[in-house]
Amino acid sequence: MDFRLHGYLRTDWIDERINVNSSLVNNRCIDYLWIPDVIFEHSKVTQTFGRVNSYFSIGTDKRLRSAQRLTHIPVVMSIANMQKGSNSNILASSVGINILKGFDEDCYSMLKRQGSNLTESVLSALCLNPIRSTIMGYAFKIGCLMYFENYPFDTQTCVFSIVLMSTSDKEVRLRWDDGTGYPPVAFIKRSEPLQFYLGELKTYEITNGYNGANFTYLYVNITLVRRLTGSIINMYAPSTLIVAVSWVTFWLSLEAAPARVALSITSLLTLCTQAQQNKSQLPPLNYITAVDIWLFTCMFMVFSSLVEFAIAYNLFMKKKAVKFESVMQTPFVQRERQLTTWVVKSRQDQEKEASPKPQKQKWYSHWYRKMEIADLDVFCRKLFPFSFIIFAVVYWVHYLTIYNQT
Repeated sequence: MDFRLHGYLRTDWIDERINVNSSLVNNRCIDYLWIPDVIFEHSKVTQTFGRVNSYFSIGTDKRLRSAQRLTHIPVVMSIANMQKGSNSNILASSVGINILKGFDEDCYSMLKRQGSNLTESVLSALCLNPIRSTIMGYAFKIGCLMYFENYPFDTQTCVFSIVLMSTSDKEVRLRWDDGTGYPPVAFIKRSEPLQFYLGELKTYEITNGYNGANFTYLYVNITLVRRLTGSIINMYAPSTLIVAVSWVTFWLSLEAAPARVALSITSLLTLCTQAQQNKSQLPPLNYITAVDIWLFTCMFMVFSSLVEFAIAYNLFMKKKAVKFESVMQTPFVQRERQLTTWVVKSRQDQEKEASPKPQKQKWYSHWYRKMEIADLDVFCRKLFPFSFIIFAVVYWVHYLTIYNQT
């Protein structure tokens, strides 16, 4: 999945050694101050990308503020085309950094140059010159782990993380700036992807230990809820119609064998083609998805109608054979056969012919008299639609419940 996300990242931190009496704004100050080494851990590829406007300010309360406009390419998979171009989502995020007091300035300095505090005169010389703003740009390719057990009723969550690369919580603690009354991450311009609804953003923090030090990770969960309209039109509606067409064979005569077989086989092959096309739109999976259950049931229903015809046609032909044998055993036919047959049979052959066959014929005649082959088709006309409707109701209630919960 490929979608573009433009973002504005604002970073606030307090440096106790800044000594100024007025608010100064200039990007040149960035070259002489410590800037948080923020990295994006889930990024597979990070490279310079385009031109990014940046903003930097120093307040009289020793609060430093840095803002940058970033360009992200968060998710790369082959499940859907979500390229939005100029209609990309614009994401605004806010990060707060608490610098703890009491750490050793010899081993960790807030300034790039070791020494005394940065005074207002030095800042005036560095920051008030009319120079061009610093321009930076980034491009990120971030993997999104997806699960398709409930496809196409699935909801995907893409994780975007922020962490300081070499600064532990002992020196600087990273946190979301949620004290302003606004969410730390919010969409400025919201444009929906092609196959998904864009859900609410969820932010949280996790502290992990590494080499005896703790590091705070900031996470943003981007929720993508799949749209069902395309799946209903392209897959569920056609497969339902194909199954309904296979039921037409129950209204055709058993003697119309070519028509019934051709209709069932054509329906079965169409469903197999649809299942193969659906598989081509997904990455290789080793588990069953919700759409697999639906298509397998549809193919089973069509295959069952073909098996029903084979059973009914076999019984129909046997019944015709029994009727033919019963006609051949009538006295009139036997007398005609005696007048026209010139083959002389031995006594042993006559006894062998006379013992089992009358009993078998009597059993067949009794069983077939009780059952009409046409009743099997009439019964299946009600059984197959009723069974499929029950399955469809259970299927849609179950997966729509999961879909609405997520």
